This record gives sequence, C-alpha cells and structure tokens, in this order.
Amino acid sequence: SNTNLKDLEFLSLSKLRYLKNLDLKNNHITFLRNHSFFTGIQSCFLVFLDLSFNKIKFIERDAFFCLRNLETLNLNENFLVTSDFSMTSFTNLAHFFTTNCNLNHLNSFSRENPLKLLISSQNYITTLSEDYFQYLKNIYLIDLSFNKISKIQLIGVTSLFKNPIRLRYLYLNNNLLTSNHLYLINVNSIINLISFNLSFNNISYLNKQMFNKLEKLIILDLSFNP
Repeated sequence: SNTNLKDLEFLSLSKLRYLKNLDLKNNHITFLRNHSFFTGIQSCFLVFLDLSFNKIKFIERDAFFCLRNLETLNLNENFLVTSDFSMTSFTNLAHFFTTNCNLNHLNSFSRENPLKLLISSQNYITTLSEDYFQYLKNIYLIDLSFNKISKIQLIGVTSLFKNPIRLRYLYLNNNLLTSNHLYLINVNSIINLISFNLSFNNISYLNKQMFNKLEKLIILDLSFNP
C-alpha cells in the first residue's frame, strides 16, 4: 500500500499464482481493466484484496475474473462512476465493502453466495430491490446507512429479503425511508435480528405489530424521525 501505484498493468501477477493477500490501498489507481488480477490459471488463490483509498472511477465488467477464492473485497473510499462489474466470479466472497464510493445502486449477485458482511454506507443509493438480496442466504450484517434510499422495489414477492434467517444487524439509518417502506421490508420476517437502526429517516408512525415477531431484538433505534 501507499506506493503511488497508478496502473495495475505494471503489477504482474503471472508469477504470483499462490498469492493470498494483496494490499493496494492508498494509491492512485483509477481504472480496473478486464482480467486485472488474472494470474494465468483459471482460479487464483487470492483471498484478501484491499483497493480502498484509491481514485478508482471505472471497473470493467470482468475486472475480477478468476477470483473464485476471494473472501474479502474492500473498495472503500473510491470515486466509482460505474460499478456494473460482474459478481459471478465471487463464489466465496464473505466480506464486501464499498463505503463512500459515489455509488447510486448495489451490484446484484446472480447466484447463491456466502456473503456475510455487506457494507455500502455513505453513498447515493436511492432504491432497494429484492434482486440485490435474493441469493444472500448467509448475510449476517447489512449497513446501508447514510444513503438516499427512498424507494423499495418488489416484483412478484412480498418481502425485500427472501430468506433472512441469519441476518442479525441491519443499519438503514440516515436515509429517506417512511413508514410504508417498513411494510415492504417486512421487518417481522427477519426473525433473528439483534440490532436495527432506523434513526434519521422520515418514519412518522408505526403499526403496533410492526416488530412483534422480533423476539431476539436487543437494539432498536428510531431516534430523529418525525
């Protein structure tokens, strides 16, 4: 990290096939081309990749091709203009960080994934759709705080989360959510939720049965709502 690296073309990984941890944070990388981390074998051994605190604006669709063993991807503090890169390579991804990246939407996983931590706070995300979460059966923590979420889009389903039995921590504070959005989220379906932060939203009323099935809930923050 902190090497003033600007382009990954100058970082040859072809001789580093067994590399597991790669720390590239705090550099000047602006662009991730297709196959940026390809080592010459179909599935490299990289487990941890930190690209935080760079200047990344563009990530091509297959930039993360072959990273089937990757467990942690940190893209925090970048300037993503587009983030429509493919998530299909990530079959073992457990921790995904995209805080303060200028994002206006989440990337959808197209197959079942072991993701446990999804942290995408301090962005410009406006809409949540069930497409984002339908394959995340192992998700444990979701942090989407400090965004601009004002719409929840459901198509042919009645809940934002398909199977949220492992979800324990949900942070949606500092958004533009209303009482109606809570019905679409179907809060009572998240039966194992421990901590739920809804502070600094536009929630003006609550149905008395809104949280009645959350028997494990320890922390509920509804402060600074109308």
